Amino acid sequence: MMQKTVLIAVLCTALAPLTATAEVTGAQVGLQYSGYGDADARDMHKTSLGGAMEYAITPEFSVQGDVAQRYYGVASWEGTTGTVHGTYHASNGAALGAFYGHDWIKGKDSDYYGVEGAQSFNQMRLEGYAGYIRGASENKGTTLGGSATFAATDRLGLGGEYGMVNNDDKLQRLGATATYAFPAGYAIDGEIGMADRANSDKEAFVSLGVRATFGGQNGVTFGERGLQALYPGR
Repeated sequence: MMQKTVLIAVLCTALAPLTATAEVTGAQVGLQYSGYGDADARDMHKTSLGGAMEYAITPEFSVQGDVAQRYYGVASWEGTTGTVHGTYHASNGAALGAFYGHDWIKGKDSDYYGVEGAQSFNQMRLEGYAGYIRGASENKGTTLGGSATFAATDRLGLGGEYGMVNNDDKLQRLGATATYAFPAGYAIDGEIGMADRANSDKEAFVSLGVRATFGGQNGVTFGERGLQALYPGR
């Protein structure tokens, strides 16, 4: 708990002074629920409350900070995630970045870090990342993921997401996503997919969330990272 408090305080302290010297280009806050469809796994669900803010240091470089708190149906677990992204914004809607963060869940900590990229063109947006999680033996491993979103209309976005972690669980997840944007920066996000874990049958999952974005069209450049962001329920 002390380590968690210290890291969150450091994250806030490091980003807050930037408001005096840099422009806030985007922010978002959201609430999300996800869980498995199997009746025997109904208690394996996750509720997440999180937010992110991005600062432009120069027109090409920005810093993004994410914080999320999660509540799990299994044994009333709680988890917290904090991430910092450093991003270079190239021309033609391309962004390249690196991230570092920390996960806390049920008394086990893990660090994660990696590289990420995004590209927007016409009505499409692509995002991908590769990283490494360093922690307890069951949490240690590599991660890989990506997403694609197509703007079907001014309000409706359709796409898909893939994520995997190569640790003791050897989780893979694949889902179809949809987003409907309302005026004033509010949106509803949904996902239906399949999760495949080692020593377990494939299971369907569903996710539903609501978020508010400020600034840029997507709020911030990059999505969440870390082990907890990969699991649809736990």
